[in-house]
Amino acid sequence: MVKEGRVEAVPALQELVRSAIQDVRHLSRSLRPPALDTLGLEAALKRMAEEFQERTGVRVNLLCRLKGRLPETHETALYRVVQEALTNVARHAKAKQVSVVLQQEEGEINLVVEDDGQGFPPEVQPGLGILGMRERVELLGGRFQMESLPGLGTTLYARIPLKEVKT
Repeated sequence: MVKEGRVEAVPALQELVRSAIQDVRHLSRSLRPPALDTLGLEAALKRMAEEFQERTGVRVNLLCRLKGRLPETHETALYRVVQEALTNVARHAKAKQVSVVLQQEEGEINLVVEDDGQGFPPEVQPGLGILGMRERVELLGGRFQMESLPGLGTTLYARIPLKEVKT
């Protein structure tokens, strides 16, 4: 025999479960974007660049020179760094164009993202987005650097080795 109060709670519990499932799906997509598995890094970045350009009007020049698939950890980190860099361009740079160059060289991956925006003075403290990009790169044993000056745009550099991975 089911009490009346319990029957009324079932729709609320069902909605709670649906909401939790949506949250888990969102979290799993944010950890490793499905586009990396279905398209690969180069095509996923191309799609991201096209969507960014359509949404913002900022021209994106993308050059990828990879020698095949990278480890999943590297692909995810590079995808997220480019994503955050483009987000920063859209929010802060007032740029007309941005260049994204991703190259695989002897034992490492090099990423350069450069915009022609307004830049910022050296004394500006990095926000959470920049700190997050730095952390993603350094967790893979890489180096992250950002240069910016007022009126001269911003350039970020990331070098990630293909062998050493910090755990």
